[in-house]
Amino acid sequence: MNKRYTRLFFVPPVFRRRYRLSGIISFISSTNLRAAFCIWPIQNKDYASTRPPVCNLNKFTIWKTRIRLYMNSIDEDIYNSILIGPPAPEATTTTSSNTHAVPSPEWTDAQKKAKIADAKAMNILAQTMPDDIFQKVAEYTSAKAIWDSLNQMVAGSTDERKDRRSNLISQYENFKKEESESVGDMYNRLNSIVNELKTLGKDITLTEINDKILMCFPSS
Repeated sequence: MNKRYTRLFFVPPVFRRRYRLSGIISFISSTNLRAAFCIWPIQNKDYASTRPPVCNLNKFTIWKTRIRLYMNSIDEDIYNSILIGPPAPEATTTTSSNTHAVPSPEWTDAQKKAKIADAKAMNILAQTMPDDIFQKVAEYTSAKAIWDSLNQMVAGSTDERKDRRSNLISQYENFKKEESESVGDMYNRLNSIVNELKTLGKDITLTEINDKILMCFPSS
């Protein structure tokens, strides 16, 4: 007679994250060594199937687009939090010269929801940043403050911004294909210039980019 038995195995968190497994696997075995695995699916509706995109200040425009898509795929309130910030609890006036903030247990449902969205936004932003960038924003207490700081890091001072913009415009206007450069590498280099110009307020149309690429090749 074949005897069958069931063993329950604990799955370490690292494997759960990598393979999206639940905490327990049921292993069914028999004397003839045939076996089967039964994996119970994750029931967490808030689970994100992918990790947030890594923040790269050198490709900031692309990253901003990706992080917007990532946050909105979870909850649009999360992305809104980095743009407008969480609403501050309304102050209650006790006297004509004294006000105090409403304690969190007395917040409205909308205020509590906004605070949760802001906490999620801060967590997502923290996960995207390498240690050297995170250290520069670790003291901020809202997602919008972190977001504004990241934008400032890219923009720099007004004078630095103007100088950088002028330099990039010159690079774009004088752009040429290098002798040993592949077409793909050439396009990536041009696209990098165009994207950085966009962060500095200079938009270049797709038609202009296509014309620039065509100018890089001699007419036959």
